[in-house]
Amino acid sequence: MYVTSQTHLITNIDALTKQRQHDNKSGNHVFKKYLIPNAQNLPEGTAFTVEAEKYSFLVTKQQGRIFAYENLCPHQNKPLNWSTDSVIDDEGDYLKCHHHGALFSITDGTCITGPCQGRHLRKATVGMEKGDCYLLLP
Repeated sequence: MYVTSQTHLITNIDALTKQRQHDNKSGNHVFKKYLIPNAQNLPEGTAFTVEAEKYSFLVTKQQGRIFAYENLCPHQNKPLNWSTDSVIDDEGDYLKCHHHGALFSITDGTCITGPCQGRHLRKATVGMEKGDCYLLLP
């Protein structure tokens, strides 16, 4: 599973891979990298979708940090962005689900209001290498 509980931007993919190899007794664990196009130039308060393997991720930037979450609301496992409206709320502070109006913290994926209050979006690991941002999937 690609989901992580880490809440910070990984700044060195090699260091993360070494940590995972140390944690994994076989030492054979390697991440698959998926480029997040133009992530560094993403304006604050906007989001876009990245497809990797069979998953869809929402990528956004808040306070200069890149965040990525699986594009599924924990309420009914439907994509947050099923309509053409922005998946970011009007103030630019929360991700919102278009099905039932749930709002999620961008920094940790917690639902703060709506039918899934207290549950979380699945956060993906984001890595940075040579100025490019990547989704890192095991």
